[in-house]
Amino acid sequence: MHRPEAIDPDDAGPAVSARERRLPVLLLAAALLLAAWSAIVWQTGGFGVDVPWGRLSSRDPLRPFAAALLCVAVLVWRTGPRGLTAAARHTTAWLHSCSPAGAALAAALVCWAGIAYGTQVAGGSDPYGYVSQADLWLRGSLTLDFGSLAPLPWQRVEWTLSPLGYRPGLEPYTIVPTYAPGLPMLMALVQAVFGPGAKYFVVPLCAAAAVWLTYLLGARLYDRFAGLIAAVLLAASPAFLYQAMWPMSDVPAAAFWTLALVSACSKGRLAPFAAGLAAAIAILIRPNLVPLAVVPALLIFGNRAGDYRARLSAIGAFGAGVLPGIVMVAGLNTYWYGSPGRSGYGTGSSLFALRNFWPNAGRYPRWLFDTQTPIVLLALLPLVTGRLGSGAAALRRPRVRGACALFVVLMVALYWFYLVFEEWWYLRFFLPTFPLLMVLMSAGLRDVLHRIHPSAAPAAAVVTALLVAWMVQEAGDRAVFGLQQQERGYVTMAQAVAAEVPPDGVVLAMQHSGSLRYYGDRLTLRYDLLRPNELDVVVKALRERGRRVYVLVEEWELPAFVKRFGSHSCRGRLDWTFSRLVDGIRTARLYELTGRTCTEGLRRRTAKDPNERQGFR
Repeated sequence: MHRPEAIDPDDAGPAVSARERRLPVLLLAAALLLAAWSAIVWQTGGFGVDVPWGRLSSRDPLRPFAAALLCVAVLVWRTGPRGLTAAARHTTAWLHSCSPAGAALAAALVCWAGIAYGTQVAGGSDPYGYVSQADLWLRGSLTLDFGSLAPLPWQRVEWTLSPLGYRPGLEPYTIVPTYAPGLPMLMALVQAVFGPGAKYFVVPLCAAAAVWLTYLLGARLYDRFAGLIAAVLLAASPAFLYQAMWPMSDVPAAAFWTLALVSACSKGRLAPFAAGLAAAIAILIRPNLVPLAVVPALLIFGNRAGDYRARLSAIGAFGAGVLPGIVMVAGLNTYWYGSPGRSGYGTGSSLFALRNFWPNAGRYPRWLFDTQTPIVLLALLPLVTGRLGSGAAALRRPRVRGACALFVVLMVALYWFYLVFEEWWYLRFFLPTFPLLMVLMSAGLRDVLHRIHPSAAPAAAVVTALLVAWMVQEAGDRAVFGLQQQERGYVTMAQAVAAEVPPDGVVLAMQHSGSLRYYGDRLTLRYDLLRPNELDVVVKALRERGRRVYVLVEEWELPAFVKRFGSHSCRGRLDWTFSRLVDGIRTARLYELTGRTCTEGLRRRTAKDPNERQGFR
């Protein structure tokens, strides 16, 4: 068979039809899609979907891979190597043009996942602390007063009155929030406009914003295709997806710091002030990250055209935007904790220590490699070389690369000396760096492929598809998409307790100390903050006030409770009839302490005790 002469679409004359011009691009695009499909099937094991005409499935990665090779072979046969190179250039241009739509789709998918699979529950410490503080902002009172209970005879009364997420205030019998005000303020604003349930949409919306802003940051620092790769990689990151499911501050902090960086890289007249305002909100959300504000300031100074006076003016506009956030944090710290530099977590000396460096240095990189793969090391390449594939890349400028490196170094300095944790999802502390990290990683990938061949950029789409498939599967393996059912237990437990405990009852609790107040409207006391010999004192004092006293413990809390109080009080043994509360995942016990004394001969419950009362199943 006669082989047609090689055709370069860029050089083709009028004799070449528009259809023939498009054919090489379509063949290469099909090859890329099939190769990406093959990579996804190979990584995930494939899929199967029932459709009206039967079952649609794809389990064998070799079939789409063979089809991709066939497309490349046909392309080379029709156009020759020069045509393949030209098709690669046209495909790269097509990927650039489609990048905004692709990033918008990734942002929309992340928002949907956060709403569909998010916990949307004020349970535990952080979620309850943020959600309940939003209610305080709407109420116009930033402290909770329990003066009507005074006096109470045990020590550290205010601490025992503080549920998870709260601590004693400056006045007796008052408690104040532990957590920073930024996210609760955003929640309160959204709730005031759209209703109570809308506050749980703040984090998914911030997740979508972070993905889109990552695209913009990549487009400004490298090019649009690199921005798309970075946005998609962020959207698939297990740590990012995990935190997008919770009403917590990590994702919003990442979104607003990325907005500050994007604004700092912009040339508009109001861009410096916008960068400062975004940094101010980020500081309100996570005050300990205030040193990061120096990075957008450096980017503004380095990117502004004109003399030093114009640059200093831009820095002044940035300072005008960021200053209100710093002042508000200092004022609230003084109001809540008595000092501008004191946070709800305590003093810096109690949180940071040199001895924490090596344990954290072993944990965080390992967790990063486990969830992002070692390919994340490609992020170092743009920082150490200016020879990037894109001639117009801002990352070619040493000042920009230095500012990006400083952003990462500051985050490491802020958290590698912090408290040591054992769970992988404490990568959440570093989420503000993830958008920039993904941009640097995508730039490094593009640079490596450019060094292999100047027209190899479309191969980045296949590598990205493989990484995305692996990370989404990793997120599923780490139960990211199963958190909602788990956390609903806080709601059902609180409702069951409210059905058994009278409105003026008091419940000793730890894990449920906040959710019982929020969903059950019952006063709680932190039993883990009582001294071992104070259990009987608490029961006697509250009984004299006409209040019945209960204790709620999950199965994993029971041994610690008995160990703490069992040797000092017969009540502390919890060896009598209880109500078993089961919600499908969580199992807890509800005991009534009022009316029982050590002389009543509390009988030990057995598995066949007919008097065991069932709360709900």
